[in-house]
This record gives sequence, structure tokens and C-alpha cells, in this order.
Amino acid sequence: MASFSRETVERMKEGLPEEANLYNPVDVIGDADAKRYEVALSAVLDDPGVNCVLAMVAPSDLLDVTEVAMLLSTYAGKTGKPMVAAWVGGADMAAGAAILKEAGIPNYESPDRAVRALAAMVHYQERGRIDDVPGPR
Repeated sequence: MASFSRETVERMKEGLPEEANLYNPVDVIGDADAKRYEVALSAVLDDPGVNCVLAMVAPSDLLDVTEVAMLLSTYAGKTGKPMVAAWVGGADMAAGAAILKEAGIPNYESPDRAVRALAAMVHYQERGRIDDVPGPR
């Protein structure tokens, strides 16, 4: 997991509540709205030490999950850094999950599956192209 630069932490301090966890993993706190997700996502994706992002979202009365999904979709196309989501909450998350799917952001119903997917991407990248892998074809 990446260690954030001082600049990244300072940016998040400016836009997140005092109770938020500003270190990896970032916690925008349960009463977050889409603006808090934007503060965190923007700062983290700009950090040169961050190579990929897992965005986890659970339903709450204060959060419009479609707004957060649109936010992720916007950032995913700009950074070139792999992004996956763990939209936990079943049917309550369906509209946001559909937006993620349309944007090409893999979404998993549990964080452990999302982490495994990121680990597989890193493993694949470290090994090189599939043509370089020995064995029968």
C-alpha cells in the first residue's frame, strides 16, 4: 500500500473532517457526501506514489451513490491509473454499479475480491506480457 506524500495529506486535511483517516486506507467517515469522496480521490490520484485505487462505497442516507460513481468514472479516464470499486450494499448500489460498468471500472461486491483483482493486475504487469509466460499454449 502506498504511503502518501505530505502534500496529499495536507490536501485531504483541508477538505475532510478532523475524524477522517488521512492515511492509507483513507476513510471519509460514514456521513460522507460525494464532495468528500472527490477531495480524497483527487488528492490520492495526484500522488505520484499511488499506482492504483480501490474505492469502497456503502449505502447511506446522505450519499448519492450514482454521484460517486460518476465521479469515479470521470477520474478513471483522466489518470491512467487502474481503479476498481467495491460497491457493497446489494440492490441499493445497483444504479451506481451500472455507471461503473459503463465506464469500464471493475466493481466487486466485497473488498477482498477487489483487492485480489488488483493483486492479479500487479502480478500480471510484473510478469510481463502473456507471451513471455512459459508453458503450453
